[in-house]
Amino acid sequence: METNLPDDTEAREILVKPATNYDDKSDTQKCYQMRSKPRGLVLIINNEEFKKAKQNRTWSAVDETNLVMLFKQLGFVLVVKRNRKCQEMKRDIQDFAQLEDHTKSDMGIV
Repeated sequence: METNLPDDTEAREILVKPATNYDDKSDTQKCYQMRSKPRGLVLIINNEEFKKAKQNRTWSAVDETNLVMLFKQLGFVLVVKRNRKCQEMKRDIQDFAQLEDHTKSDMGIV
């Protein structure tokens, strides 16, 4: 089956165009404000290597790079963890949830 998807072996050039106009009349109950600085925090867990897997996620570094570029341009603070075991990921998520910076930002993404 042929797809028209690009070859994802290298990072993309990601350019975010910042908003210059805000609709302050919109119903704020239905959307995130998204104007804090930083916008929010992002936890990325990139598991490339697996003990029992026949094949590792070879190109996961490309995914990580693309996500980091995107979220940095959107004004987020990033926490990146790599090759985590189940209990480590649970602890990472709990630690991330407890970060004080969440009180100064509009969004958290895991």
